[in-house]
Amino acid sequence: MKSSINNRFKQECKIIKLANEYRGYKGDIPYAVITDLTEEELNSKYEEELSEYRPFLILTRAMGLAIIEHQRNNQKYYKRSKMKEVSYEVVFNLLTVDDNQTIRDSESAKDKQTELILEAGRNAMKHLTPLQRRYISRYYIDGANLRDIAMETGTRIDTVWENIESARRKFRKAFNDLEVA
Repeated sequence: MKSSINNRFKQECKIIKLANEYRGYKGDIPYAVITDLTEEELNSKYEEELSEYRPFLILTRAMGLAIIEHQRNNQKYYKRSKMKEVSYEVVFNLLTVDDNQTIRDSESAKDKQTELILEAGRNAMKHLTPLQRRYISRYYIDGANLRDIAMETGTRIDTVWENIESARRKFRKAFNDLEVA
């Protein structure tokens, strides 16, 4: 008989220790009972089972689900912070600043990113031969076509193209090796 009451108690109630659920909790009431029963129903049905948990708070199942969801979110946050993913404090701070500050921060971040990319590009260009740098510069920056470059350098068009392709491969590899953020 006692076993069946215990099983019903476990089905209708869940006991939580408040200090475990809420770090830093120093209240006088150590436990909470999560149930949809009223206090009167609890006392009449489970007086003996509840005696070791007195005094306690009564929380509805909806409140208990909210606590469980809160714990789940805290665990996700903790795991993500350990994996160095998104810092929710940073995101929150970004979302709570005024629009002008957000714009300034965004522009500053873009400027820093642009500078990092330009620096990586300059470093990648150092891996090219002087002739490859010249061909790349004439073709991509000055907009010269292959025929013009070939005539200027006294080489064939396919030789110019092969040098540009080779330079692009070297540049791409050097740029990717720099691990631009």
